Amino acid sequence: MRCKKCFKVIYNPKGKTRDLQICGKCIEFLKKEKYTIIALEITNNSTSINNLKISNKNKTAIIIGNENYGVSKNLLSIANHTTHIEMFGKNSSMNLAQATAICLYEVTNNYQL
Repeated sequence: MRCKKCFKVIYNPKGKTRDLQICGKCIEFLKKEKYTIIALEITNNSTSINNLKISNKNKTAIIIGNENYGVSKNLLSIANHTTHIEMFGKNSSMNLAQATAICLYEVTNNYQL
């Protein structure tokens, strides 16, 4: 069963921090249906998206954070894989639309039969 209001953005009173909360029903649904959950975020444990191997036999859910705050620790903890897009230079973030497009391309390109 999927809920109609899956996502809720939480702002602090000054609007300086944000957190995206996914309701428990959605997380339960993804886990029950055996989705492979991928978080797109640079962490100490993330692997390059170029090296990501995913079975095409599993359904896939991708979590992509916003440009300023990334993916929350809460959401990173439920992900099966944490991956990042390699970039040259000192930059560690990119436009959300560009990151999403690259991620979708790489995930579909790296599916293992």
